[in-house]
Amino acid sequence: MKTRLKYLFFLGFGYLVLWLSCFLCYSIINKSDIPFSSNVYLLIFLFLVIGICLMAIYDVFVLQPYRELKKTINEVISGNFSIRAKEVGTTETQEIIRNFNSMVEQIEKNEEIRNKFIETYSHEIKNPINTILGYADLSSNKEINVENKEKYIEIIKNESQYLSKVCDNNLLMF
Repeated sequence: MKTRLKYLFFLGFGYLVLWLSCFLCYSIINKSDIPFSSNVYLLIFLFLVIGICLMAIYDVFVLQPYRELKKTINEVISGNFSIRAKEVGTTETQEIIRNFNSMVEQIEKNEEIRNKFIETYSHEIKNPINTILGYADLSSNKEINVENKEKYIEIIKNESQYLSKVCDNNLLMF
């Protein structure tokens, strides 16, 4: 909390200094009560430099980590789950970045599990389906005797039951 207040102070003070510089410039242009001298120009220049420096400090330490986090978020959105954000900035910003990195790590693990499941599941399904299709083609041949047709139909039944069990077991995982 103290860090955030410090940076808000820099930001507020920077705005105040810039506002004072603008006020002095306006007063000089309108030739109001402020005497027209080189000291006034020096004061305006000093206020402008201080204000710009304070704004730059705020930009580097507060806003830049969020810009970097935004880039990292866009990478994750595009599917790059191996990227991590750098833990920089205020304490609160670092906590946000740590939580983001933890979330991306979990997403990456889930993606790996999903990919392995799809690989295994597709293999477990393709083999019985190919067997069923092959024996269905054989049994539809009119030249095959009844004994072989019954054997092929039994194989088709067995593979269908196996396929049904594989589907039931894998769907229970979800």
